[in-house]
Amino acid sequence: MDLIRQREWHLVEEKTQQLKAISSLSALIAGFAMVVLVELSVPNEINPYLLIAFSLSTGLVVCLEALILTLTQPQPQPQP
Repeated sequence: MDLIRQREWHLVEEKTQQLKAISSLSALIAGFAMVVLVELSVPNEINPYLLIAFSLSTGLVVCLEALILTLTQPQPQPQP
């Protein structure tokens, strides 16, 4: 019975490490996407409604990324 629990604990630890790696990679990709949106040069002759839509969508992306990163931070795990 103890061997089964050890195996299950090992699988849980393995999945946790995989999720941490995926989380780090997705945060990195989202960070690059956010920088592209914020640093994009917009021509002066652009339609003002399009500029407003772009500004709102960029702000929404930045806010959502900050929210997601705070919600997905790993919580301390109790030691067995």
